Amino acid sequence: MEKIKVLHVVSNLRCGGIETWLRNVVRRRDARVQNDFAVLTPTDRKCYDDEVKSMGSAVHRLFAAHGRNPLIKYRLLRKEFELFLKQHPYDAVHVHVFGLAGLLLKIAAKRNVPVRIVHSHTSQEPKPKSAFERIFLPLHVENNRRGIFRYATDIAACSSDSGEALVGKDVWRSDSRCKVVFCGIDLADFQKSLGVPNDFRRDYGILSDAPVIGHVGSMSPVKNQKFIIDLAKELLRRDSRYCFFLGGEGKLHREIKDYAVSAGISDHVVMPGLCNAPALMCGLFDLFILPSLFEGLPLVGLEAAAAGLFTVCSDTITADYTESSLKDRVRAVSLSAPVSHWADCVEDGIRRRISPAKGMVLLKQSGFSIESSVEQLFQLYSKRLAAV
Repeated sequence: MEKIKVLHVVSNLRCGGIETWLRNVVRRRDARVQNDFAVLTPTDRKCYDDEVKSMGSAVHRLFAAHGRNPLIKYRLLRKEFELFLKQHPYDAVHVHVFGLAGLLLKIAAKRNVPVRIVHSHTSQEPKPKSAFERIFLPLHVENNRRGIFRYATDIAACSSDSGEALVGKDVWRSDSRCKVVFCGIDLADFQKSLGVPNDFRRDYGILSDAPVIGHVGSMSPVKNQKFIIDLAKELLRRDSRYCFFLGGEGKLHREIKDYAVSAGISDHVVMPGLCNAPALMCGLFDLFILPSLFEGLPLVGLEAAAAGLFTVCSDTITADYTESSLKDRVRAVSLSAPVSHWADCVEDGIRRRISPAKGMVLLKQSGFSIESSVEQLFQLYSKRLAAV
């Protein structure tokens, strides 16, 4: 049987949740599928480009979408993408970019691509940032949805909330094309971490008996790291040994660091930038904290479960995670609840940590593994191709 040729359309291949999931899909080396990438916002700073290329995936950098004027950008992208598909035929175009799906799927339909998938990874519609966007954005969202309804053969989402954000609650619940495709995690990194000796406490200057509250995510408003600093003050009032590890980078990195300084707790906060999350979760953290304003499906929460950590998170995160088969390893708390209540939940959660070995068994049984993702994707592509 010939491989199914799939083109994943992404913004870039940096170390984000979507990109890490797709990298892990490629790592499985499914002999039935050829996974290639079209990158719409090329950057000199790469992350997974070289790795996926080394495993046989092509990475095509499309430059027309890179620019500030949206009207010019979309016109140029339409021409470039149509020419690209003319030169590079695919069985499936799988779009992971929220705002451009309608346009890209229309072009794929024009080029007779038989499988055309949009995949939502966020549980909230984009918000306008300027007066111009307040007028333009609702029109764009509606036009984008019309393109999806007309040209998508399948409408996928990493959670039900993400699907509703993409196409609306009524369509998500009634259209037979709509389905949840969970983004699973690869346990190989966790298995590898268990076999490597480490002394993270010494490396990061953390006391040997300090309870370590861990968080990994982009330093952006949606991840709500300032709330962790507020929570840290309450926990340190109860026990001065606490350490708070905030891994990741982003535009708010300096602001969050300064906030910790102004709170007088910077000596208890470690912010190293990008880090090896599986290793830290297995070897350093005692609990994972995730106070996000919203999440499509928090892959980092799945990773925490695999490492045996209990997670305290906001109740704004999708129920497909907080009410899943992992619900006994998660405590969802309202962001409006007193910080003292969050602190109580953290103290209880630390006592509920289990070994990474047990955590990985739970994750395998949950349906959130990368093996489940790979099989779901193959079934999605093959069934649609068979119906053509």
